[in-house]
Amino acid sequence: MKSFYKFDVSKVEESLNTFFVKVHAYDEARSLSSEKLPRSLHEQQLKEAEARNLDVQAKANEEASEVQSAMDELEHIEKEIVALKGQRTSLRATLKGKKQLNHDAQVKVHEVKKDIAALESTGPLDDAIVENLESSRASLEILKEDLKSLNSFA
Repeated sequence: MKSFYKFDVSKVEESLNTFFVKVHAYDEARSLSSEKLPRSLHEQQLKEAEARNLDVQAKANEEASEVQSAMDELEHIEKEIVALKGQRTSLRATLKGKKQLNHDAQVKVHEVKKDIAALESTGPLDDAIVENLESSRASLEILKEDLKSLNSFA
């Protein structure tokens, strides 16, 4: 009789031994019954298992195809992003150039207006001054048109 702090474990040992003997007997009976299955039933179960395997493989192939398609689409989108970034850089440079041209045109307009005001503030004009004034006004009109086209871009 074994004891564990005044607890009799012999009954537990007997119960466990009985349990394992019954489990072993059950396993043997089950394996014998599966061996006694008719060959046609065994073949049918094998066909069903193969069919399930084919279904699983088809689903796996389909999922792999979907993953590849998604990866291809991602690669295409990443290429588009790179191209758009290049366009953005190019447009920024163009805009910077247009802004500089706009600024230069505004400076020229201001200078021409000052010249016109200076000419108008002087006394009577001779023909050379009038021609100079007319050419300055024509230049001013051309610069204004350039300025309008640049402002519409900016």
